[in-house]
Amino acid sequence: MRKVISLILTCVITISVFCAPLTAEALTYTPDFEVVSQSAYLVNTDTGKVLYEKEAQKQLIPASLTKMITCIVALEHCEDIANTMVTAPNYVFDNLYGKGASDAGIMAGETLSMEDLLYGLMLPSGCEAADIIADYISGGKPEEFIQMMNDKAKEIGCTNTVFYDASGLDNRNLSTAYDMYLIANYGMNMEDGRFATISTTVRHTMKATNKQGERTITHSNYRMLVKSLGGDKYFYEYVKGIKTGTGDDYKNLVTAASHDGYNYICVVMGAPIRDGYGNELPQYTCLDSKNLYKWAFNNFSLKTVAEPNSKTIPNQIKVELAKDTDTIQLTTKETITELLPNDIDVSSIMWDTSNLPKTIQAPIKQGQEIGTIDLKLQNEVIQTVTVVAANDIDRSMWLYIGNILKKILTSWWFILLVVIIVVLLILYFVMVVVYNKRRRKGKIPVRRKKGQTVKRRRR
Repeated sequence: MRKVISLILTCVITISVFCAPLTAEALTYTPDFEVVSQSAYLVNTDTGKVLYEKEAQKQLIPASLTKMITCIVALEHCEDIANTMVTAPNYVFDNLYGKGASDAGIMAGETLSMEDLLYGLMLPSGCEAADIIADYISGGKPEEFIQMMNDKAKEIGCTNTVFYDASGLDNRNLSTAYDMYLIANYGMNMEDGRFATISTTVRHTMKATNKQGERTITHSNYRMLVKSLGGDKYFYEYVKGIKTGTGDDYKNLVTAASHDGYNYICVVMGAPIRDGYGNELPQYTCLDSKNLYKWAFNNFSLKTVAEPNSKTIPNQIKVELAKDTDTIQLTTKETITELLPNDIDVSSIMWDTSNLPKTIQAPIKQGQEIGTIDLKLQNEVIQTVTVVAANDIDRSMWLYIGNILKKILTSWWFILLVVIIVVLLILYFVMVVVYNKRRRKGKIPVRRKKGQTVKRRRR
């Protein structure tokens, strides 16, 4: 009986975590379960919306997540990966000897295609594959390949990332969950699709070589990708790839997931491997990722906030010089959607119009951009949208002419001109008055015309 009650309680708790309506706290996109990993970052890649983050800018050791940028650089410097043949140099294996590095089973002197090398890099996380690739792409100068990796990371937008090797074995490598998302998202969206294809393949058969026969390799994230290997606890049918990373006492994982038209990338870093007593812990990278994906798929959906010409946006913009109106109707430039909790109605979104101009002059054309409006939920900006005029507004010619005259009459140069004219008139008036006074006093001789006599006054 106790077992039955325990089972029922477990089911109730599980349902409450993933299916219950979101609370006020959840509206800030905080799930009702603990994320054990030190840092995490969950993004809806359809919209770029960040649903969850935990210490996403904290620098941690990426370990084999480093191999994502190794793969990207290699793909961008090798077009024909299927027919580019590479021979594994001996020094690569000498450098890795005794380090306990993960490998793809490649042998010194073995010649194989760049394609198989990349699968060996991304699926079993082969460190020798990483170093062989770095050697080949750089022409035997792996330090130049490392520079290419760092340059590419900066180009992608990573600001808290530095790499010292191609495999991720060097503990000086540092990155963040946010930067790892940028790298993974860049790779998954490469135009040729090769990164996405390689990183999400569960099993790959490497061709026979000069050293060994054909063999099959499996993705290191097998627990989440293969039900027979991960069981119900870790397996998640909607997960794909992408890369694992394991250190001495921590694990990292980058995955993608797609379901019902929604696509996500999740990064978790710094998940503990053992507890304080040395006991092995569950695979928290898998559990954290699975829980976050379930939470996102079960509780969020894309909702239409506004469509062009379907919503009149309240505003206080005064229209000047208009012929028949002094107000303007605004609408959105395009259909506005937002990823929201299922129990949030779009009517609860506030339209903050404080960024709009106070006045605007006619003529105004339909579709003309007027400004931007912030969409707010719980007083937080969730999206900034461009708004446009919903209709044409003609200009009044009389008001336009009057406005020109007003501008002229109130312009500084016109006022200055008037002042100068007034001053000149005053000066002229003063000079005339002074002149006349002096003339009356006889201080100014009177000019006579030729032949004119001047009558003397009798005394």
